[in-house]
Amino acid sequence: MVSLTTITSDFTIYSFFIILIIGTIGNICNLIAFLSKDLRTKACIFYMVCSSLLDLFFSNFGIIIRFATEYFGNNLTNTNRGICKVRGYFLVCLPAMASTGVLLATFDRCVSTSSNARWRRLSSICDISLKFIDCQTCTLLNTWPIIKPNWSNCSVLSDGTFIINNIHAECMLLNVPIHWNSSNLTTCTETIQIYVKRYFSLGYENISHHLWRIPGGGGIPVSSLEFEAVTVVGALSGSVSVYVTDKRSVGESSRLECPTSIVQNFTGCLSFIKANEYRLKQNTYTNTAHDLEYVLNVVMGKNRENLKTNQRVILMGSSQGTYLLQRYLHVTQESEQVDAVIFDSVLPPDTTRLVYGDKYLNYIFLDLFTRCSQDEQGCAKYFEDNNPLRALYTYKMNEDFFDNSSCLYLLKTNTTELANKMSFILYPEAMQLLPALIYRINRFELNNNLAELWSPLNLEEKNPTCEYLKGISSNTFASTNVMPDIYCEIEKTKILGYPTDQYYRKYPTKKTNMPMLLLHGDMDQALPLPIPRHFFKQYSMINPNFIYIEMPRTGHTALGGSPMVDEEGTCGWNIAVSFMLSPTFEPDRSCLNKISPIDFAGTTTKTKQIAIQYFGTDNIWGTEKPNGTVINIAINIQLKMNQNGCTNFEDLSNEIIYEIFDFLDTYQAYEIFSNLNIRFRNILTLSDLSINVNIFNISKLSFEQHYEEFFKCNTHRIHSLYISNPIVIDLIFSSIKNDILLTRLRILCLKNIDLSDCEDFFDYLILLPQLSTLIIYSFKNDCDRIIIYDKLFRLPALKYCKLSLNDSDNLPREVFSTAYDTLSPIEHLIIDCNVYFNELLHILLYVPHLRRLSIKSLTWRYGQVPHTFPFTLNKLTHVSIELNFIKFDQFQPFMMNLFKNLQVLYISTSMDDEYINAQRWEDLITTHMPHLRIFDIQHKTYLFNNIINGETCQDLMNRFATLFWTKRKWFFTHLLYYLDRSNYGVFYSIQPYSANEITFGKNVYISQDLIINIANSMIPLSQITKITINSDFICFSNIIEMLCSIPNCKKLILTSLSLENTDFSSLQCTKNFQYLSYTNTITNIFIKSCDFKGVQLLVNLFPRLEHLHINELQQEFQSIIKYLLNNNEDTRYLHSLYIRSISKIWIKKRKNIITEIEQQNNVSVKLPGDFGCYLWWK
Repeated sequence: MVSLTTITSDFTIYSFFIILIIGTIGNICNLIAFLSKDLRTKACIFYMVCSSLLDLFFSNFGIIIRFATEYFGNNLTNTNRGICKVRGYFLVCLPAMASTGVLLATFDRCVSTSSNARWRRLSSICDISLKFIDCQTCTLLNTWPIIKPNWSNCSVLSDGTFIINNIHAECMLLNVPIHWNSSNLTTCTETIQIYVKRYFSLGYENISHHLWRIPGGGGIPVSSLEFEAVTVVGALSGSVSVYVTDKRSVGESSRLECPTSIVQNFTGCLSFIKANEYRLKQNTYTNTAHDLEYVLNVVMGKNRENLKTNQRVILMGSSQGTYLLQRYLHVTQESEQVDAVIFDSVLPPDTTRLVYGDKYLNYIFLDLFTRCSQDEQGCAKYFEDNNPLRALYTYKMNEDFFDNSSCLYLLKTNTTELANKMSFILYPEAMQLLPALIYRINRFELNNNLAELWSPLNLEEKNPTCEYLKGISSNTFASTNVMPDIYCEIEKTKILGYPTDQYYRKYPTKKTNMPMLLLHGDMDQALPLPIPRHFFKQYSMINPNFIYIEMPRTGHTALGGSPMVDEEGTCGWNIAVSFMLSPTFEPDRSCLNKISPIDFAGTTTKTKQIAIQYFGTDNIWGTEKPNGTVINIAINIQLKMNQNGCTNFEDLSNEIIYEIFDFLDTYQAYEIFSNLNIRFRNILTLSDLSINVNIFNISKLSFEQHYEEFFKCNTHRIHSLYISNPIVIDLIFSSIKNDILLTRLRILCLKNIDLSDCEDFFDYLILLPQLSTLIIYSFKNDCDRIIIYDKLFRLPALKYCKLSLNDSDNLPREVFSTAYDTLSPIEHLIIDCNVYFNELLHILLYVPHLRRLSIKSLTWRYGQVPHTFPFTLNKLTHVSIELNFIKFDQFQPFMMNLFKNLQVLYISTSMDDEYINAQRWEDLITTHMPHLRIFDIQHKTYLFNNIINGETCQDLMNRFATLFWTKRKWFFTHLLYYLDRSNYGVFYSIQPYSANEITFGKNVYISQDLIINIANSMIPLSQITKITINSDFICFSNIIEMLCSIPNCKKLILTSLSLENTDFSSLQCTKNFQYLSYTNTITNIFIKSCDFKGVQLLVNLFPRLEHLHINELQQEFQSIIKYLLNNNEDTRYLHSLYIRSISKIWIKKRKNIITEIEQQNNVSVKLPGDFGCYLWWK
C-alpha cells in the first residue's frame, strides 16, 4: 500500500512541474500577445500585462522554492535570510495584486465605452500606468502591519467567562524558532507557537503599566494565574495590565514532547521521543528566554514604540520562574527591555541542585527550634529548662539506638531518611507542629508515637506490620516533591538530558541600575535562606538598586504565603505592588509588622485544625494521650534508655552521659550540651572528667569562640589533643608551656608542625609525665634528626611514636654514630619518611622494648651490612617496611637476627628477583621466623629483555603454591604491564586483612575493568576511608565512577589532575558527578599539582571539603585563593588551605599577596619555608 508520504512526494514532483511549465508558457504567450503593436496602447492591456508579469513571478518564485524544499531537501528559508523574510509575504501579496490588475482591466473596458466623456478620460494609458504603479507600490509597503500578529478576544477564565467587572482578556499565538541562534528571525527555521494572554480593564489597555507574570514550576500553564491576574487588575483599578505567556511545550503553546493523544502511553511516547529527540533538546531555558525577549518585542515594539513614555514594564517570576528571569537577564544584557524585575522565592543558577534540597533540612530545624525557644507561651512552657534545642538533640541521640530487630531497621529507614520523612510538616501552616512532635517523641517514647509520622494510616489496623508500612511509606512522604510523572521514566532510560550552556551556574556580570526586588520567606522549606542571601550578594555587586526583603513566618513563594493578622496572606503582594507603582523608591514594608507570629501554643483555630490533620487531636502538645488515634508500632528504638530503666533522657545517670560523651569530640559536646541546662554545663566544665580535644578540622570562628572560655580553663583535664593547623599549634604551645602543664595528656597528634627549631618544643614534652602517644607530621625539610631522636628517646612514658618528616638527601653522617644518653620505652615506632639502613640500625639500639616497627622507605647508602648485631629485639612482633635498592643478601642477616619472634611481616621490594625465590623464603621463615602468621609481600621488577610468557608466570606461581604456603593461607598473584618500551612485573599477596586504604601505583591506569575488579574484590569498600592515586594516567570520569562505590572515603590524595581535554560542563552534568557531589563525605584533598579549573571542579564535586592541600601550584595562585575565600555554597565548609609554588612570580609577590588577603578577609596566615603558605579562616 502506497504511503501518504510517497503520494505527497510524487504529487509535488509531477503536478508542480506541470503547473510550472504550463503557467510559464501561458504567461509568456500572454505577454507576447498583449505587447503586440495593435494592443499595447490600450489601458486595459496595460493591466493585463501587469497581471501576467505578477503571475509569472509568483509561479516561478513560489513553486521553485516549494519544489526545492519537498524534493531536494534544500529549505531556502533556513539558509537565505532574504528569502526567509519575503517568501511568506510575497506568496500572499503577488496573487492579490495580479487579481487587482484583472479587476481594473474589466473596469477600464466599462469606462472606455461610456457615453460620458469624463468617464472615458479615465482610460488614458499615461495616467493609468503611473497611478497603478504607485498604488501597487504603496500596497507592498503598507500591508505588512495587516498580517502581523494581533490580539484577539478570549475568555478571562478557562471556564468560558469572558468579562468580570469590566476586566477583559485577549490572546494571540506567536511563531518563534524552535532553536534560537545569532542569525535566525521569527520565521527562519522550523517554528513553534507561543501562547500570550493579557488581562486589562477596558479603556486602560493602552495606557496601563505592563506586569509580565512568570509562573513557577517546569510545566505550570498560565491558566493557573487567571484568578491572581483578575485580582491584581481589579485591585489596581486598571492601572496595571497583567501579561502571561505559556513557556514552550506548556499549556497552549506548542508541545515539544509527546502529543496529548499518546502522552499516557509510555511505549508510544517513548517511540515518539526517540524519533523527535532534537525537539525536546530545544526545550532549554536559554531558548525560552529568547522566546520571552521576542514576545516582549512584538507586544511593546522593537524599541518600545508601542508604549507611552510613562508606561512601565515589570517582570515578576516565582520559584522556577525566577530561574527563567535570570536566564532572560543574561540574554538581554546588552538591551534592557524592561524597567524592573521582581524575584519571588529565588532559585540558585543551577536548577539541578533543587533535588538536593534536603541537605538544608538541618538549617530549618535549628532555625525553627531557636524561634520555639523564644516563645514563652508555647515551647518554653512545656520543655524543661525552657530550651527546646535540648529536645532536638535528645531526639537525634535517641535515633542512634536502633538495633537490628527494630522496625525502622527492617524498613531500611536510617537517620537521614527519618529526618526527610519529618519534612512533610515543614510548611508554614504546619511548621509549629514540629517542636510539638519532638516533644511527644521524647515524652512518650518513639515506640508509641512514631506512628504519627505515618499519618494517615488505616485506623482499622491497630498494629500494622513492617511489611504493611514498607508498602506505603514511600508514597506517604514527600521532601523534594519531585513529580513522579512520565519524565521520571524518560530520565531512567537516559534518552534525554536537558543540555546546559554558557549561562549555566553563572550570574550576570554587566553592571546595571535596573530596580530589582527579591522577596523570600524565612521558612522556605525548598529554598532556605542561604540561597537568597548568596543570590543577593552576587547581584548587589553589579546592581546598586537591588532590594532584598526576607518575609517573616513565610514559606515557599513569598507573594502569597505571608499570614497576616488582619489580612490573609497579602503582605508579599502589598510590597510587590508598592514596588511596581514606584520601582525607583523604597517599597512600603509596613505590612511586615502585621505578619502573625508562629502559634507554638496551639491556641488558634487554624493550628488546631492542622493538628487534627497530622496528630488526630487538636491538642498539639499531646499532654493527654489521644484515644484511638495513635497507632501502636513496636519499635525498640531506645535500647540504651530501656536497659537502664529510663523513659526520659534527663533521667540517665552521669556515668551513662559520660559514655555518650565518649562518642563525641569535646568541642562538639560542649557546643551541643553546655547551654541546655545547668547539669550538663557542670558535667562539662566543673567535673574532673578527662576530655579529648580534636582541632583537626575546625573553623577559625569556632576555635576562637571556645578557646578562651573552655580550652584554656581545662588544660589539666586534656587526655588527648589532635591539631592539624600550624597556626593553632603555635598559638596553643606559645600560651600554655609557660603557664601550666598538660599533666594528663597521654595522646598528642600534631600535623603540619614546623620542626626547624624544635628544642624548646621537645623540652616541654619531656615535662609531660603521662605522654604515651606522639604523632608528628612536619612540612619542613631542614629539621635536625639528631635533635629529634635525642629528644624522643628522653620522653619518659612514650610508648607509641609516629614521625612523618620530609625526605632529605643531605642527612649528616653524625646521625649514624651519635650516642644518646638513655634508652627509650617506645614499643610502637612508625617512621613515615625515607630512612637509611645504617640510620635505622642506630635507632634500634635505643628502643629495646620495640614491639611494632613501620618504615615507609628503607634505603641503602654506604657501608657494609653487619652479619651480627650488638642488640636483640625479642619483643618485636610486627614489621611493615619498604626496601629501596637493598638486595636480599643484604637484608637477610637483618631478618635472621632481629625477626626471631616476628608474627606479622609486610614487605615491599624491587629489582632483586631473589625476593621472589620461594625456596629462600621457606628456609628463612622455617629457621628464623617460626612464629610468622601473616606474610604480605609486594615485589616490583624490571624485566629487561626478558621473555614474558604464560609458562614463566605459571612456574613462579606454582613455586608459591606448595603446601608450605597454602596451609598458612598465604596466596599470591602477579601483574604484568608494558611502559616506555619496557616490561614490568609485580608479584604480590592477595590477603585483604582489614585494609582501610587503597593506593594506586604510578603506572596503574584506572580503567573500567579495574573499577569492576575493585567493586568485586574481597575488600569491603565501605571500610575504605583513604584513597591515594599516584598514577599519571588519570581519567577523571573513571575516578568519579570509582568513588561512587566507596561511600565513606574521607581523604583523597592525587598526584596530578590533568583536565586539558575535559569538557567541564558535560562532566558536571553526568549522573555520576551529580550523585557523587551529593553523597560523598570527602573532607581532605591533597593534590600535587592543579590549576584554577581543576580547583573549581574539585570544589563543585566535593562540597563538604574542609581542607585543600596543593603542593605545586604553577599559575593563577591569586585567583585560586580569592575564589576559595569567596563564601559560596560549595566552599561553605572549607576553612583551611595549603598552597606551595616555586613560580618566580609567587616567590616575588607572596608577601604582598598575603598582606592584601589578610586586609580584605578575616584570615590567619603562616608561611612555612620559602615557597609554602597556610591559610585559615572563618
